[in-house]
Amino acid sequence: MSSEVLQMSGSKDDLRCREILPSQWGRSYTAAPRARRAAPERDFAPERDSAEGSPVSLLLLMRHGQAQFGAAHYDALSELGERQADATGQHFARVGSEFDEVQIGPKRRHAATAAGALRELAGAPTPISVPQLDEFAEADEILHAAEQLCGLSPAEMSALPRVEQLRHYDATIAAWMEERVHLERRPTAASFRAEVAGWLREVVARPVRSQRLLVVTSAGVIAAVVAEVLELPVERMSQFTRVLRNASLTEIAFSAGRPSLVSFNSVTHLLPALASGI
Repeated sequence: MSSEVLQMSGSKDDLRCREILPSQWGRSYTAAPRARRAAPERDFAPERDSAEGSPVSLLLLMRHGQAQFGAAHYDALSELGERQADATGQHFARVGSEFDEVQIGPKRRHAATAAGALRELAGAPTPISVPQLDEFAEADEILHAAEQLCGLSPAEMSALPRVEQLRHYDATIAAWMEERVHLERRPTAASFRAEVAGWLREVVARPVRSQRLLVVTSAGVIAAVVAEVLELPVERMSQFTRVLRNASLTEIAFSAGRPSLVSFNSVTHLLPALASGI
């Protein structure tokens, strides 16, 4: 697997996420990205099953563009988010990407991201909205739980610097995944993971090979898929949610019900000025 963003060392129980976040993302982490050569642009073509010598299918997971974090209505793309979606679409057109099916989460940010990503692809499939591709909770719900977890009032949380708000935001997501925090009217982390896992099983069980499926969704769903493929416990999903970048691409190859992680959290199709993580 590419080490562009996620590096794996030792057994799967020793999985560590490194090169966490560039400083411009507004979160305070010590790890910094190393200098690297620019990866050549490529289409996301299905690989070949070495055991059978036949093409496998490809599931391409795209996180939505930047939404309106901290605004009255989170579920809308920011100006940067729109540019990220458009840039992804320009990349798809440039490398000649073709998709047999497009599935999206039910939120406006998912639909808007898909619209930008598909705008320049002639004959692209009409996106299908799938409930299982929705995020486990909205940003305001997570921040409300963070206030309760930290004993802060809404005014006190709003007065914190953005980096501190995001620190509490990430900590609350991790606590929810460890079942130390309950989100009102929302499923438990285990139930959410099971919903996503059920959807994934249906996708990878498809008998037709060489299919190319684009899925536009949120960080929690992508984290659940990756954790499911790597057979990691529910609480480890937070290692992925905290590093997933907006408009990033994650590849899952699958054949005969067997999924494999090909790449994770790639943003080589975006200019550095378009990088964001919330």
